[in-house]
Amino acid sequence: MKLLLTTISLLTCFSAHAENVRLIATPSEPVSQQSTGQHKVIYNTFSVPEEKAQERIRELMDTGLYRAVEIDMVTSSITVSATLADSAPKYYPPFSDPAYGYQTYLMSSSEHMTGMGATEAQSYLIPYRPMTVGVIDSEFEDIMDIPFTNGISMVEGEDDVWEPACAGRHGVMVYSLIASSRNNGVGMAGMTDVDIVPVRAMTCGSGYSSHSANGIYYLSGAEVNGVPGLEEPVSVINMSLGGEHPCSVHTQSAINYATSKGITVVVSAGNEAIDASRVSPANCEGVISVGALAEGDSRMELSYFSNFGDTVDVSAMGSDVFALYNDDTAYLVSGTSFSAPLTSGVVTMARQLLPEESPDMIKWLVKRTATPFPDGHDCLSVGCGSGITNALALTQQADRISQSGYGTIAPLLKNPRFCDSDKAYALNNEALPQICGIYELSLNVNLREGEKGVVYHRVSGEITRVSETRSGKSRIDKPEEDGDYLFKVCDSEENCSPAMPINIDTDIPEICQ
Repeated sequence: MKLLLTTISLLTCFSAHAENVRLIATPSEPVSQQSTGQHKVIYNTFSVPEEKAQERIRELMDTGLYRAVEIDMVTSSITVSATLADSAPKYYPPFSDPAYGYQTYLMSSSEHMTGMGATEAQSYLIPYRPMTVGVIDSEFEDIMDIPFTNGISMVEGEDDVWEPACAGRHGVMVYSLIASSRNNGVGMAGMTDVDIVPVRAMTCGSGYSSHSANGIYYLSGAEVNGVPGLEEPVSVINMSLGGEHPCSVHTQSAINYATSKGITVVVSAGNEAIDASRVSPANCEGVISVGALAEGDSRMELSYFSNFGDTVDVSAMGSDVFALYNDDTAYLVSGTSFSAPLTSGVVTMARQLLPEESPDMIKWLVKRTATPFPDGHDCLSVGCGSGITNALALTQQADRISQSGYGTIAPLLKNPRFCDSDKAYALNNEALPQICGIYELSLNVNLREGEKGVVYHRVSGEITRVSETRSGKSRIDKPEEDGDYLFKVCDSEENCSPAMPINIDTDIPEICQ
């Protein structure tokens, strides 16, 4: 395999057409249940001179037919430079994929600073149990190392999902990181076993932002302007695109619909070296926004092009990332477009272990298990998220949760530490009835310094605060039979995790019967 070394900064940006702009109008009731079982999304588009855009927007809004009318912005990607070279692998692989030796991000962080622990994390997963990941992008090509299923073009008038004439191959490089078949003697190794659903939202790297939003709807199983949605929605959506403008109503509505269906949406933070809050879809609610890091002298550093700020959730390797260009050639590529799919692959691992978990909870776990930035790191001042995406830590945590849940409330006497002599003492001192009424809370999520676990009891929608713990364990009264119990991890009264369910052990110890 030839190695094409390049620095490709995917400088994605949205801009209006020079003469006419396209408006997208979202009806007041854009989504409704259909007899087919799919939801139906309807919108209208209008082409107007740029100088008349705001006037036309006001006119359309005044009709009362639309809840939003906005300019449909255009996205594009630019290849900065490319250099053809041959190079030896940085390490020698356990797998047969020829390019595996270049993929240092698959290693553990103790083996290489770029390592995310993805190879070791596979030991917690069921091998060759593919899930589906939707990749919304362009410049796709059917290559033999990538397992595909379905796929569609959302670009009006262009039905082919493949674009063999486009030179950039951006979409190919993105999904090669997620899904290249592992240990098959071909190409490289993907992050995990998944099938890719490619959604073409641009033409050779340029297209309307509404095409991307429509792709989200499609991957979530919704019908969009007469185009049937995917029969079996994907588990994760990757969007390596963006531009400097607010999150549009159409895009946010699509993301909301996807997350309501349990789909996690991962997006690139952008490559303008600005605050990511200025860039969409990184500034949309409900997504995991990923910044880019580069290999430094002794640690990972913020890539010079990466966006930053409070909008970024985590960061991952995004400079000189090995990715396939086609069946015979590979690139070293740079951009948040590539830190995002690495994180999408990690998210997919967690989703395999926790298939019913909410996107909010998956996002919290991704951030929770990220490797913190060391003292003095630039990211601690400018903001690159909670840390570096850590595949091994996330899968270990997800595995514990899948096996034992987030926490348990059980009779104190069932604690193995409560030995037989303690039970005998309770019997002899007639304290048994009181002790049998004591239960112990044990959390399966480690609390950090300054955090507390707050326990709630929920009955018929009413939530009552029961107790809190700073150690992960707490003694509480016998739980009520009605309702359920939840807990949140909080570092302040205003900043808490999503609510996590607590298992109730109703098996009464024999000594208490």
